Amino acid sequence: WLGHFYGGDCYLVLYTYHVGPKVNRIIYIWQGGTSRAGSTEPVPSTRLFQVHGTNEFNTKAFEVPVRASSLNSNDVFVLKTPNCCYLWYGKGCSGDEREMAKTVADIISKTEKPVIAEGQEPPEFWVALGGKSQYASNKRYRLPEENPSLPPRLFECSNKTGKFQATEIVDFMQDDLDENDVYLLDTFDQVFFWVGKGANTSEKEAAAVMAQEYLRSDPSGRDMDTPIIVVKQGCEPPTFTGWFVAWDPLCWSVSDGGEGGGKVAEEVGICRDLAPVGALSASVPPLPGQEILRGAQSRAGGHQQHGTFPLHVLVNTAAEDLPRGVDPSRKEQHLSDQDFQAVFGMNRSAFGNLPVWKQQNLKKEKGLF
Repeated sequence: WLGHFYGGDCYLVLYTYHVGPKVNRIIYIWQGGTSRAGSTEPVPSTRLFQVHGTNEFNTKAFEVPVRASSLNSNDVFVLKTPNCCYLWYGKGCSGDEREMAKTVADIISKTEKPVIAEGQEPPEFWVALGGKSQYASNKRYRLPEENPSLPPRLFECSNKTGKFQATEIVDFMQDDLDENDVYLLDTFDQVFFWVGKGANTSEKEAAAVMAQEYLRSDPSGRDMDTPIIVVKQGCEPPTFTGWFVAWDPLCWSVSDGGEGGGKVAEEVGICRDLAPVGALSASVPPLPGQEILRGAQSRAGGHQQHGTFPLHVLVNTAAEDLPRGVDPSRKEQHLSDQDFQAVFGMNRSAFGNLPVWKQQNLKKEKGLF
């Protein structure tokens, strides 16, 4: 009967609610006091929980994969093993977070709870996690203490409705990333440009333009040299994944033809397809297949050292037919200074001072879009 629960059964209750345009769901598991143990999945002996929150009203515990790559220096983790329950304090967590994690740990386990500060882990801690590996260990993944009003923002960029739209996703998680779309993650000091494997060319080009215009039009007066970092699906580095709660590095398959094979790339969440922007020194050559971009102002106004190609190689050439390493949305960067002047009738600096929409119109007119 509707509304009647029986002690010999188990029930799943799905609760659906909306936060703006985003659909959220919570699944509750209700287990009857006399239900058979075989009617539910066995609980693993070792479990890892990431704890977020500073008080009894906003604290949440997310169960994450039991591996070292799940750790994040800005949070507290509870590692429950058959023998004890570790409280792991990341170097960027706050006192309130530590106190709430203790409360969560008391709910999870009644065993002894040794406290471990990041960097002082005993060998048995890493053994329980399957060994040490890279994780999000930079304190900049937290909101800047001097400017706490600037939380990270995620935008979905898609043309599936017939026109290009950018929609902000609040309380975002890894599951919000659709492999058929492109996303912009703004962490204020950097803007990440995440490209799903199924994203089409027009989405990539439109999102690249949007990233530049996003910085240019921000009323807070953003630095136009803010790095824009291109990250491909399955190749996410800790500088990107550290902004997501409970990131699973094995969620997507990774194929890496370079040295080291795909397994290492899967385990640490990085691969050679990562394209850093503005973070590499000019003295450090990029890895094969990397795309080096800079902040929006530098890309347009300051000429970077790109491989140059004759005009006929770039004009009206489809993306799949372009030379290796050429970004189809920035063909003009691969023109020589002489060809650039001849095509646009101005130098790179003057071109970079134009509004983005004028730049795009000129590129379309010249067959370089």
